[in-house]
Amino acid sequence: MQNNTTTKHMEKKSAVEWLKTEIEKYGDPEYLIIRWTDFDELINQTKEMEKEQIMKSFKSARIPYKYDADLTLNGFEDAGQYYNETYEKANGG
Repeated sequence: MQNNTTTKHMEKKSAVEWLKTEIEKYGDPEYLIIRWTDFDELINQTKEMEKEQIMKSFKSARIPYKYDADLTLNGFEDAGQYYNETYEKANGG
């Protein structure tokens, strides 16, 4: 779904900033014309970027000063578990 070019550019932008830039490529904001399939793909790419950004933030927070007694961070063993239990469940995923 997400290509390396997208990943490279998102490193300096939030997922929402990236989406805004991509939508602006479709023309004048007052008369924006975009196929639903294109828009849906942009939304899916943005969701994936957001997931990666959240997981990266979680990983950077795993500095050994904040571990629980069982060596987890607030009960989460890794970034994937944190994301899935925090965001996927909330979104019905």
